[in-house]
Amino acid sequence: MLIGVNDKGQVVGLDNAKRLLEDLPNKIQNALGIIADVNLREQGGQAYIEIVTQPYEMPVAYHGEYHLRSGSTKQVLKGNALQQFLLKRLGKTFDDVVEPKARLEDLDPETIQAFEQRGVERQRLDHHEPLRIGLATFLDNLNLTDGEGGVKRAALVLFGKHPMRFILGAHIKIGRFGQDATDLKFQDELSGDGFRLAERTLQLLDSKYLPGLVSYQGLYRQERLPYPPDAIREALLNAIMHKDYFGGPIFVWVYDDRLVFFNEGSLIEGLTPADLQQPHSSRRRNPTLAMAMFRGGLVETWGRGTLKMIAECRAWGLPDPLFEDKQGGFWVTFFADRYQEALLRQAGLNERQTKGILYTKQQGRITNADYQRLNDCSRNTASTDLKELVQQNWLKQQGTKGAGSYYVVNQ
Repeated sequence: MLIGVNDKGQVVGLDNAKRLLEDLPNKIQNALGIIADVNLREQGGQAYIEIVTQPYEMPVAYHGEYHLRSGSTKQVLKGNALQQFLLKRLGKTFDDVVEPKARLEDLDPETIQAFEQRGVERQRLDHHEPLRIGLATFLDNLNLTDGEGGVKRAALVLFGKHPMRFILGAHIKIGRFGQDATDLKFQDELSGDGFRLAERTLQLLDSKYLPGLVSYQGLYRQERLPYPPDAIREALLNAIMHKDYFGGPIFVWVYDDRLVFFNEGSLIEGLTPADLQQPHSSRRRNPTLAMAMFRGGLVETWGRGTLKMIAECRAWGLPDPLFEDKQGGFWVTFFADRYQEALLRQAGLNERQTKGILYTKQQGRITNADYQRLNDCSRNTASTDLKELVQQNWLKQQGTKGAGSYYVVNQ
């Protein structure tokens, strides 16, 4: 930087060059916390000041604030944005940082043993490795410690006895809602080691939040979740792995007709929601945590998580899940089969129409005559009911009009 030189590069001189030479080094250090070389130069009898600074690996604060220029605007970084910025400049990620107050005693040995067993089953870890080489070395081999007893945040997320003592965002909140997000019926909060958190959440959803769909195979009653468990598990594991842990918890909204997951942290740069519906590269917000989860047999490293969710939903006969990147986070929405008896009744269909739709779904088609026999009603009543179901997009009419006409569900 040159002071006393105009925009054309011409030296115009300074009246107070010597005073600036004395004052500027202290002012720069006080304002920015850096050392700069301040030199007095002269050209054609005119004095000017030259200020030389060396590159700094660490971000430089101005009066304790960090300013970032984005396009033509200048932003003051605060909170999560500041922490992410500082970590990025240091070449670090949240999960790879040593938690200064944490010790090996804060990790759960039983969880680590279960992790090791699963990793062995998936042929990603050697049998009895923690016992053979010692816990500290085992964790160090997973890059979960710094080799000197320092415990990284990734280890606390995966194995911590009480991870929220160190990482406030390490928990899951589940809520059961009515028609919209303002109608909260009941809720739960789950915390603990991330290795078993997804499974515990799935069990709670199964037992309390998601009533099973009942069907019969012969004389035997069968019940299953309204959503594929493997898709739910994948959504939970992806949220745990890719979450921005500077933020709040993972949220799960349970509605009659959909299941919604949200974790803070937008998609990694270079990925869009549309990319997640086709083969794509694996981009990891928390690479240390992700690699440990891979070694423990929880996830893959090929960017297949969202594709697995889509495949599971299709195999279950459900619409594809919706992936969204908005409001500073990532959303996954699973849609229920709208041809459930409870949802049909909530939609305001009469008893005959409900029975007719369920029959059509089970048999694959229904005719006007089938509808009359099923409901013991007249042809005119059957025609009126079926016409309404077509108009409301529950059924589609196919075949030739008259005796050749039949109806199928409008998936």
